Amino acid sequence: IPETPQRDAFWQAWNEWLKAEQKDLELSFSVVLAHPSGQRRVFHGSFSAPALGICVISLVEQAGELTDFRSMLIAKHSVDTASFMVLWLGLDGKFLYANQITLKHLGYAWEELAAMHLWDIDPELTGSVWRNEIGALEQDGSWQRRGELIRSNGEAMQLAFRARKVSFLEYDLVVMSALDISEVIFIEKALRVSEERYRLVVKGANDGIWDWDIASDSVYFSERYKAIIGFGKHDFGDTAPDWSERIHPADKGKVMEANMACVRG
Repeated sequence: IPETPQRDAFWQAWNEWLKAEQKDLELSFSVVLAHPSGQRRVFHGSFSAPALGICVISLVEQAGELTDFRSMLIAKHSVDTASFMVLWLGLDGKFLYANQITLKHLGYAWEELAAMHLWDIDPELTGSVWRNEIGALEQDGSWQRRGELIRSNGEAMQLAFRARKVSFLEYDLVVMSALDISEVIFIEKALRVSEERYRLVVKGANDGIWDWDIASDSVYFSERYKAIIGFGKHDFGDTAPDWSERIHPADKGKVMEANMACVRG
């Protein structure tokens, strides 16, 4: 390890880890190592102690020179701590990475998720459907859709997905972001129920009903309203003038004034 401030931090973390009582906990780190050629290369690694007195150090080389090290760490931290879910998947559908909020929302440990394919927790997905989605990514570059992922407790989480195929080092990956839209789905369902109730009330009532959207100057007239004044379903417009122009001249002034008084509150 070259003479850098990072080396001091590395050995400090190492010594603290060695003194810890629970050495079954894994310690992750990023470090710069000097290659025999003189080139400084960036690695991500971890310590683990599967047996007493034995320490295993695993290293995976990261992309970039030393000058890219800080920006790479910042980028990784930004994704790790993002407020939305981020998943990296191989083209075979296996999980390669999940950020902190993804693990929190889904309730899986990373070791559990890393052993799965996306369709193991996506009830609408199969291996063949995934291959079709990969084909769509190769053709269009990205896609977005709504769907569900099953949490570790069996509950379904409603999500809006956005996916893009990227190349990282020599690997082709699918980077997927997801937003929890459970509340949006609930509101949309409640709105549909409310609209259906309103439709049934309007249809069953013997009164004519109208609704004026002042901002867009569009008006909803119920079929019964149109029938009362002698028009068919498609014989009456949907703007305020379509209605006001049919008011008798003797009544128009006071009717319009009453309407505007209502608008003014």
